[in-house]
Amino acid sequence: MKIYSVTDAAFRPYGKILEGYDTAPLCAAMRSIPMPEQGTAYEPSIPVLEECALMAWQDLLVSNNTVQPMQQELLDKHYLRKHGKNAYYGQKA
Repeated sequence: MKIYSVTDAAFRPYGKILEGYDTAPLCAAMRSIPMPEQGTAYEPSIPVLEECALMAWQDLLVSNNTVQPMQQELLDKHYLRKHGKNAYYGQKA
């Protein structure tokens, strides 16, 4: 398999590269997706990623393209409550 850069002309039919957007929520959602032990796996649709895209699109519509990133403190609190050293959400007793 040959891996191309998203800036390669082969990707032009699929859209364009958007810059200046916070991709942290998308990256966090991607970390929750199981990866195959070897090789690659095609996933035609992953609901958690579809939901991230839908929420981002709705934010842009509602804010007239003026949506601001969430404060880092709030992002950290949300992530660390489940994944941090002192996690307390979603832990089995």
